[in-house]
Amino acid sequence: MKSLKFQTDLMHQILGGEKTNTRRLFDDKDLKVGDELELIESGTNKVFAHAIITECIEKKMGEVMESEIVGYYDSIPDMYKVLGNHYPDKTVGPETLIKFIEFKLK
Repeated sequence: MKSLKFQTDLMHQILGGEKTNTRRLFDDKDLKVGDELELIESGTNKVFAHAIITECIEKKMGEVMESEIVGYYDSIPDMYKVLGNHYPDKTVGPETLIKFIEFKLK
């Protein structure tokens, strides 16, 4: 089973049904629609829920529109900065692939 890690503050939003999506770069898991997931709290590495991917869209970061990041990032430059901080050992730029993942709890 594939897994995704989330920070503790997001864990509560997911369990409450407020958060049903995530954005990921450098997908080494080949995430796709229908995949079953273990959702893991990053601080403890403990599984806190199970989910299934309902939608998965991949595109280059340079193709992302402002309308696609409303509520997640303040601007396109902010998106690069925030995601770059999540992947400090990688180069994040316009050619970097980003996956927009929607999921529902099982």
